Amino acid sequence: VHQVVDDDADPTLVRIIINNLMDNAASYSPSPGEVRIRCKTEGDHVQLTMANRSEDLPDNLERLFEPLFRKESSRNDAETHLGIGLTLSLEAATSMGASLRARKTNAGGWIEFILAIPAADLR
Repeated sequence: VHQVVDDDADPTLVRIIINNLMDNAASYSPSPGEVRIRCKTEGDHVQLTMANRSEDLPDNLERLFEPLFRKESSRNDAETHLGIGLTLSLEAATSMGASLRARKTNAGGWIEFILAIPAADLR
C-alpha cells in the first residue's frame, strides 16, 4: 500500500485502520460471515472498501464513529469490544489526510466502510 499512497500516509496507521475494520467485520457479521474487500484507485485516491452483512444498524451511520457507541446487539461483549475502534480509525485516517466513512448498501443488509487515502503521483 505504501508504494501507491501519498507520503503523508503512515503505513502503521493504515494497518491499524484495516485491522480494526477487519475485526469489526468478522465480529459483527452474522454467522456464517462473509467479508468483501476491494481496493482501487479512484481519482487522486486509493480507495479500500470493506463490506460485510450487519444487523440492527443505526439510521445515522455516523454514530458508529462516536466514542463508546455500540450497537444494541453488541452491548454484552464489552470484554472484546470497547466501542473505540472506529473512532480511533477515523482519527487516524483524518490525521494523514485520508477519509473513512460508512454506507449501507441496497442489497441484503450490507454495510461498507470506505477508506480513501491520497495517492502518490503514479505517472
